Amino acid sequence: DEVTKKLSETVEVDVPNGMVEREIDSMISDMEISLSRNRMTLASYLSAVKKDKDTLRNDMRSGAQGRIKAKLALDAIAKKEELALEDADIDRELETMAKHYGKTAEEFKAETSSDVIDSIKEYMLREKAIDFVISKAKVEE
Repeated sequence: DEVTKKLSETVEVDVPNGMVEREIDSMISDMEISLSRNRMTLASYLSAVKKDKDTLRNDMRSGAQGRIKAKLALDAIAKKEELALEDADIDRELETMAKHYGKTAEEFKAETSSDVIDSIKEYMLREKAIDFVISKAKVEE
């Protein structure tokens, strides 16, 4: 988290509003999944915290911009450093996800759109970029 926070602070780019809105949509979707695990809905959460959806979206705006900047920085690092994923790593990740859903890797791949598979690969490559940055970091205390 600290690495991505520092990266987002160093990126100087105007993030288009459309990208911010899509990131907020993604953040709300993640929040809904998390809430559902606790048998709660977004509506009940908003009621409990006395907010409406527009206020929530507004509260998430700064975080969404930071997340986008961090993603852009990590993508640039991965490209510059020519980081790549091994097929075996991708297969292991898909197998892990498949098990989570009680499926075989083949079933999971067949039922998952190529866009989702691409998103998983992008996430994995960003994780690899984070590992690269950490390996090169100088820790100051």
